[in-house]
Amino acid sequence: LDRSLDDVDDSARKAGEGFTVMKGALSNLVSDGIQKAISEMGEFVKSTVDTGVQFTSTMSAVQAISGATGDGLEALTQKAIDLGASTIFSATEVGDAMVEMAKAGWTSEQILDGMAGVLNATSASGEQLSTVATIVADAMSGFRMEASESTRVADLLTQAANDGTINITDLGETFKYVSPIAGSMGLSIEDVTTAITAMSKSGIKGSQAGTSLRTLLTNLVKPTEKMAAAMEELGIEVANADGTMKPLDEIINTLRGSFDGLTEEQKTFYAATLAGKTGMSGMLSLMNLTQEEYDEIAASMDKAKGVAEETSSVMLDNLGGDLEELSGNFETLKLELFDTFEGTMRNGVAILYDMVNGIREATKWLTEHKGVVAAVATAIGVVTTAIVAYNVVQGVKAAMDAAHVKTLGALVAMQIKQAATAIAAVAPYIAIVAAIAAAVHDKQ
Repeated sequence: LDRSLDDVDDSARKAGEGFTVMKGALSNLVSDGIQKAISEMGEFVKSTVDTGVQFTSTMSAVQAISGATGDGLEALTQKAIDLGASTIFSATEVGDAMVEMAKAGWTSEQILDGMAGVLNATSASGEQLSTVATIVADAMSGFRMEASESTRVADLLTQAANDGTINITDLGETFKYVSPIAGSMGLSIEDVTTAITAMSKSGIKGSQAGTSLRTLLTNLVKPTEKMAAAMEELGIEVANADGTMKPLDEIINTLRGSFDGLTEEQKTFYAATLAGKTGMSGMLSLMNLTQEEYDEIAASMDKAKGVAEETSSVMLDNLGGDLEELSGNFETLKLELFDTFEGTMRNGVAILYDMVNGIREATKWLTEHKGVVAAVATAIGVVTTAIVAYNVVQGVKAAMDAAHVKTLGALVAMQIKQAATAIAAVAPYIAIVAAIAAAVHDKQ
């Protein structure tokens, strides 16, 4: 019976120890979890503030450049937040795109009208939103198009990128050179994009394509005598009877027909004459395509409506696209939280600003009145020294009274005598310690 009771007691003791260990472990886990949660919360708050500051700064730039105020600015801000929640782009990225569109001279209404096309073109291309916004805005300005036609431009850019060996950045570089003159000539953006796409199939793209096409168009509209003679020999006319320009597709098709039957040497000669040394390669790339090949590209541009949205939808139909949309939606949540305490934070910053200003003013006054400050400091030093000296004298007097002596010398002599007596008392012990130290040193 005693052994059984001992076994039960031992089991209870071990169980108690196990419970203690488990309780300690659980306590540590809870403590670590709370600390981690607090740390994560701090990081979230910091990220929320950073996100809000960046977004509001971006929208301030939109306001400054576009001149939007009141309802116009509020509409742009809400549009950016809504698109940040419903697309793969963050609200700040949308705001950056609005800045670029405003730089192109777009009003708040035009930015709102043109944003859909810009977003579709960007989603389809995978390029930076602000970059695509700049390209679309500049191209539309060059071709004198309305902001509501941004979707049309986005479709053409996407179709060209899908059909040619170029990307939207290449197209933007080409448009930078050719869209102003093409727009002034009344040429359609579809025809120009067809020519750009056709040249890309020969590796001519970007600024080279823009320079080639700009040079050719300029020379055809305002030819030299030599160029005019070459155009007459080839039967090229670029204007209608009423003085308007013929479509670019028609002009290029006529040129291609005129080049049929020419020798390679003759083709090179006429290309150099009409397009110059900088543009002849681009012109020859257009001439070297068959009519069927060129017509196929032109037809794809005429049927490009909706291709940007369709391409974007396909490219984002995956986990990566889902995560991008989630990220944008999460940023919108941060912005909504930031909006609730932004006013309080701004008031706090204003108070701190005033406090710092007060300190700066005080420092400035001290700097400007150094003489007065030095005099006051000297006076304080003198008074302090007098107080310290008085306290020392009183301390010495009290010590003399306690020792029953009349002079300071007698007090010092008494203190020396007491010290000597104390040293004599511990001298034997000092000798013993010294001997032990010497013995240890000898063994080493």
